[in-house]
Amino acid sequence: MVEETIKRNLKSQKLRESKLNKMLNHVKILSTYDFNKIALWTENVEVIKPQIKPPSTKITSRVGITDITIAFRLLRNASKYDILILHGGERVDLFYLMLKRLISFRRRPLHIIREPHWQVSKNLIIRFLQRLVIKSVAGIIDQVQVFSTEQIGICAALFWLPVDRFVAIPYSTSLRGYSFDIEAGDFLLTEGLSYRDYYPLVKAVSKMNVNLVIAVPSPEILGDLKINSNIEIRSDLDHLEFYRLMARCKAFVLPLKPNINRGAGDTTVLNAMLLHKPVIATKSYSTNIYVRHAKNGFLVKPANAKALVNAINDLYNYPKEQYEQMCQEAYHDAVVRFNPELRTIRMLESAINLFKLKDNKNVEIL
Repeated sequence: MVEETIKRNLKSQKLRESKLNKMLNHVKILSTYDFNKIALWTENVEVIKPQIKPPSTKITSRVGITDITIAFRLLRNASKYDILILHGGERVDLFYLMLKRLISFRRRPLHIIREPHWQVSKNLIIRFLQRLVIKSVAGIIDQVQVFSTEQIGICAALFWLPVDRFVAIPYSTSLRGYSFDIEAGDFLLTEGLSYRDYYPLVKAVSKMNVNLVIAVPSPEILGDLKINSNIEIRSDLDHLEFYRLMARCKAFVLPLKPNINRGAGDTTVLNAMLLHKPVIATKSYSTNIYVRHAKNGFLVKPANAKALVNAINDLYNYPKEQYEQMCQEAYHDAVVRFNPELRTIRMLESAINLFKLKDNKNVEIL
């Protein structure tokens, strides 16, 4: 039944993609994103890639710009294109916008920022500078593609941008060209660095008859957390080894810090679902999109060990049929609702709609 539903949805998606492909013949798109495994993207979008050995200085490195030439290559080529899709997590893209703001005599494409990693600093001075940078280029930002509708109001308020500049487009899975032996193991798996809160998870599992594997680059990341014998720290896993381990776990756990307004662990959550794994995750603006409570996983309150204990107990106490149904729901959502092709369709449809609206071009709207 699940497989039939997936086939039906993917067939409909293919028709949608074909229609969009025809419309893309009317526009020229440049981007700093490289979705090199997505045919719709590679056939319709020119990509500016980082140099293998980019020139760098202490100044550019300190502000997070690894290849300053990207900004100047964008500046040189942007006027030849109708739409420019920028990576919101790369500071060099914001640097380009600042330069473009100063050099306004050349034709300007539509500027779309995708996935802005705009977590406001706790430092008041840095926070003011962050807002100042965004505000300085606000006039030439035509659209910001965030991952969640809940994120729109927050980012608009924090960075002084109009709400109508934002659209919500969720993340997608990223595992392509791999084959994994999937089994339901008896251990939980967690991983990551960005905005993780391992304390309540370690506290919860330490009181339970459950095994947990924490995959991190270095054990020092966990600080002075007391690690019991039922918790294993793995710092020796490469990308492929980690996902092989994931394919054998009972469920994936994503413990996040409270009050974050950007994505964290989204792709890993979706890849876990693709591998038929239920997800136990802290409620956040992103996990609320992917995890359907008690359907394909569990959502728990931030910084709450008791909530984690309850969710883990529920999962382990499920009858086999109920657990397998949750696994199927996770897989279905990953394949149908959050596949990479659909994410690309959503991104490009939004860009085309904006292009038509701004330039009054004769481009059909889906």
